[in-house]
Amino acid sequence: MDDRCYYVETPEVVPISYTVAGAASRCLAATVDTLLILLLQIVLGVIALSLDTLNDVIARADTVVFAVWAIMAFVLLWGYYLLFELLWSGQTPGKRLIGLRVLREGGRPIDFSASAVRNLVRAVDFLPFAYGLGVVVMFADPRARRLGDLAEHGRYDVVLGEFAYMGQHLYRNPYLPAVHTVVSVHRSPMLEVVKALGLTRNPLKQLVLKWAARDLRRFETALYRSADRVLVLSAEERYRLLTQAHDLRLHVVPGGVDTDFFSPRNLAREQAIVTTGDYEDPANTDAVLWFAREVWPGLRRRHEGLVFYVVGPHPPETLLALQRRDPRIIISGWVADVRPYLARAKVFVCPQRLGSGVRGKLLEAMSMELPVVTTTMGGEGIPIQSGETGFVADTRELIGQYVDLLLGDVALRDRMGQCARHFVAERFSWERSGALLEQVLMDLRAR
Repeated sequence: MDDRCYYVETPEVVPISYTVAGAASRCLAATVDTLLILLLQIVLGVIALSLDTLNDVIARADTVVFAVWAIMAFVLLWGYYLLFELLWSGQTPGKRLIGLRVLREGGRPIDFSASAVRNLVRAVDFLPFAYGLGVVVMFADPRARRLGDLAEHGRYDVVLGEFAYMGQHLYRNPYLPAVHTVVSVHRSPMLEVVKALGLTRNPLKQLVLKWAARDLRRFETALYRSADRVLVLSAEERYRLLTQAHDLRLHVVPGGVDTDFFSPRNLAREQAIVTTGDYEDPANTDAVLWFAREVWPGLRRRHEGLVFYVVGPHPPETLLALQRRDPRIIISGWVADVRPYLARAKVFVCPQRLGSGVRGKLLEAMSMELPVVTTTMGGEGIPIQSGETGFVADTRELIGQYVDLLLGDVALRDRMGQCARHFVAERFSWERSGALLEQVLMDLRAR
């Protein structure tokens, strides 16, 4: 495909091509327009100087002359291009002479707001002089666009806020232009507090969590109602949010994993189990502490030399203390790549009790053919067939038994790992998740 052409396909599936103007032709057109603007400035300057009412002012203050000239220069520079581009469908005298026309993305004609934005930025393009910055940007951009063109192209149809933490910037934002808004709820703070409330027995902590849940419920439901679409990662998350506010417009778009990046490796397996996560998240820290307290002691006794890798950044002191007490618990801290740990271990454990959303770490392990043992909470949004693509259990006894089974049965590990990878590649690849997200955004854009 010719890089000098811009191709558009109409709704009737009719291809249309436009030849992209190069830097040379655009500079030539700009030269013609600049000469015309200078000529207009000279004419208006002569007229201004001929007015008796201005002569007295000019005689008293030279700065007034400069101020008037500067304002007039800006009005001419901006107004000249704006006026002609609107009247002549994207053409100025210079562009018409050279045979150029300004179009918006998709071949659409330029409108007032687009022309206003691109020409306001023209003053920046002109820096340090003679369109120096604009020319540099044009040579760097495949379509020879200057900063003004890129700024106009920055007008979007949909704004998507990831997590409620970013979605809050879309809520009642007076500076946000008229665009569709989407909030992607990877995890709901409100639901996480409600879950934590069900696990604590401390009366004071229960009181604090109840207050927090009430305030979060009020804020999150208002935020989600204000959005045009709200995306969740699992059907379970959708159901729980609807119990808080039945009128929310929720769409399930599951998370995905790069199955090419997280692919099996032919490495010798160690006598090891592994879990991963960012331990700034209290849910991940709680999972490791619970597993180390309730499940690990029995596994350690039954399997000589077994190692428990806890991989991920920001381990708190409570996790580091585990390693000091037991050298067979290895707290790695931050690592550049988790794949070597996943490739060497025999079992991945995900003993989550808190949190919400789909655990990408579980998908990463399954994509690398590493068999997983997870709690129901840990496997939320991932329809694991227990015994086929993984094991799901919520008691320390069952979790320990499943890990025992996988550590002792090579054939089961291999079969389960292969089934897990096939399942993830079919249901949770980036391509599938991206297509589902794109469909939601395109449907919203078409409204």
